[in-house]
Amino acid sequence: MPLIKCPECGNSVSDRAESCPKCAYPIAGSGAAATQVHAGTIQTIEQTAKHRKHRLWLALLVVAALIAAPFAPKFPLWLGIIPLVLCIGAFIRAGADLLNLSERLDTTTTVGKTVSRMIAVLPLIQDLSRRLLRLDPSEKWRSGLRLAVYGLIGLVLIVAGGTGASYKAERERIATKEAAEEAERQRLAKEANRQVVALARQAETAWTAGNVTLAQKKLDAASKTPNATELAPIRRLRTRMANAKVEALMAAATEALNTGDIEAGRQKAQDALAVSHADALAEASKLHQQIGNGTDPTRIRTTLMELSDDAFQKLQEGGDMPKQLVSGYEGLDSRTADLAKAQLADVAVAREQRHQAELAAQKKREEEQRLVAERARSAEERRRAEAKRQQEERERHMTPLIVENWRWHIEHGFAIGEGEVTNRSDRRLENVQVVVSFYTKDNQFITTADAIVEYNPILPRQTTPFKAYATHNPQMNSARLAFKHLFGGSIGYKKR
Repeated sequence: MPLIKCPECGNSVSDRAESCPKCAYPIAGSGAAATQVHAGTIQTIEQTAKHRKHRLWLALLVVAALIAAPFAPKFPLWLGIIPLVLCIGAFIRAGADLLNLSERLDTTTTVGKTVSRMIAVLPLIQDLSRRLLRLDPSEKWRSGLRLAVYGLIGLVLIVAGGTGASYKAERERIATKEAAEEAERQRLAKEANRQVVALARQAETAWTAGNVTLAQKKLDAASKTPNATELAPIRRLRTRMANAKVEALMAAATEALNTGDIEAGRQKAQDALAVSHADALAEASKLHQQIGNGTDPTRIRTTLMELSDDAFQKLQEGGDMPKQLVSGYEGLDSRTADLAKAQLADVAVAREQRHQAELAAQKKREEEQRLVAERARSAEERRRAEAKRQQEERERHMTPLIVENWRWHIEHGFAIGEGEVTNRSDRRLENVQVVVSFYTKDNQFITTADAIVEYNPILPRQTTPFKAYATHNPQMNSARLAFKHLFGGSIGYKKR
């Protein structure tokens, strides 16, 4: 029983087996049959792949047509008409074949000739539908179902195209209507703006002629003009009229202040600030503030309190008003001067009290600064004393001995070093040994003489004599003194 290779998975299998035991691929009993079956299977797979690719492209095309329907309705419309016509032609061709219309028709009549010609064209439509719609003549039921599906898709595309055309036409109608309405609005606005300009000119003429009431009526009518969009002429003229009114009120206020009618001047200034549409109100605001500063006793007192000593003295002695209280209006300045002079005595007392308070505060600050400096100086002295004490303590620790006096001399063939030393530390020193080293004139060492000091131990603050002997050498020229513990290190010292 020979073995063959499975065409699908390559597994070894008998040539008589019905299928591969590994992948279930049909073997069909022989190598030749297997090859033939394999070829048929490959062909079927290729056809299936082509059909899938065709269906995929068809689905993408239908989706694209449906999306484009609101914007390009002719595309889905014609895309639906083509498959619908092909499907109808294929159905008609199948019906004609089924009823044998070509043999039953009477070609001698006009209707028969026309129908015969239409039937003659049907094979071309049927062939085209088979190619485009991928119809298989051997599968009638499947081909018929596919024709029905394609026909339905064609109807859907036609309906989508018609709906898209209606939607596009409606959008165009609405856009046209909106454009017409916008053009009408612009025309009405243009006419209304011309009317506004004409009314503004009439109002300006009336205002120039002195008829303010008529000018105001014209401006009100211009501002109520329907469909007007350019109202700048109205605003400009109203601003000019308001500024002129403010200027007139300011002139009246100035005259009242110069004549001494302060309340009338104040009222005129307030009226100027209340004028609507005016933008030149800086002078009116300044004048109103000056009136308030010059007539308010509290503000005047505050200003007098803030004067320098020289300016206040000039006001007291010569009546010279400070520039802070001078407005330039004769009547207002007279009122301000009267109010200022009436408060001079009280303000002088208050200024003196403030001056005394400032002096007391200054004195207090100086005293505080002096105390701070004194405390700092005391702290510094304590710090220095403590540093000195610590330094002395370190010195006493490092050099506990003070040599009161010492000398060396020759006597009876001995070199003797003697003197007195004091223990300045707070502890007792035991077994203190004095060491005297002798040198030549050239500073060469000769010998030493050592001995325990006379008092042992040396108590704190105690002075003890010492004396050390060495055999005399004629080369002895100088001697050096040192102290050490008998069984320890050296002991520091300093001379008195």
